[in-house]
Amino acid sequence: MEHSLIVLVLLVQMISARGRVDPAHQEPERRPQPLQELMRMEVVYPQEKAEWQATLISDYQKFEDGNSFSVPVAVEYGLTDAWQVGVEWLPYTRVRSADGTTSGRGGVALESKYSFMNIHGSAVHAAAGIDLELQRGPATDGGVENGHEVETFGAVALDWGKRVSLFAHVGVIAARTAPEEGEPDGRLTWSTGELIALPKATLAVELNFINNRGFRRGTGGTYLTPSVTVHPHSGWEMAVGVPIGLTTRSNAFSVIGHLIYER
Repeated sequence: MEHSLIVLVLLVQMISARGRVDPAHQEPERRPQPLQELMRMEVVYPQEKAEWQATLISDYQKFEDGNSFSVPVAVEYGLTDAWQVGVEWLPYTRVRSADGTTSGRGGVALESKYSFMNIHGSAVHAAAGIDLELQRGPATDGGVENGHEVETFGAVALDWGKRVSLFAHVGVIAARTAPEEGEPDGRLTWSTGELIALPKATLAVELNFINNRGFRRGTGGTYLTPSVTVHPHSGWEMAVGVPIGLTTRSNAFSVIGHLIYER
């Protein structure tokens, strides 16, 4: 885990050096945020001051001996132009496995994120935050999952021209409820991705490395996640992504949909 954090710091330094401008030249204007609903990564772009966003999520996951379906609801709010807080609640989740089908309400996640935009007048952005997950709900073994996790995360992005952004994200468990027998004693997520902004849509692709049995995030593995986000009407956005498992430890595939309202 320590190695991943070192890699993230080095990545910030390298792309910051690439995007730095000469002090004799005028600093570039801050580029408007593109439509940027990544499926399994934390974006660096924050909600602006007094701006809020509500997201209804549909998450279907197919794993080896069953599947799961959940419908989380998330709300984000900008306390300042750089500091964002959020809450996510899982009002319904269902798990089907060889042991039968269970359903019910899930847990709550609280998040705080601080973003650093256009670092040193460059095209580099970064964000850091903390995520508290209060887990509750049906588990894949037919039982009930309860507990909590505290995760710290960091993200960096580089605007490559006017339409392309490159992303990286790492998250590490800071504290968690003592795991049950057979569960991993920690969690590490590491992802990279690319985003292409079009006039009324955004195309994105992510490569996700996940060692994780946490809240609404599957059982781990490596995934390739293409997605598209569209803007059908003022204030509304829709996004859909398909994480595809690349290893034997990965779920076969998932389908994730986002319906977003922002103002």
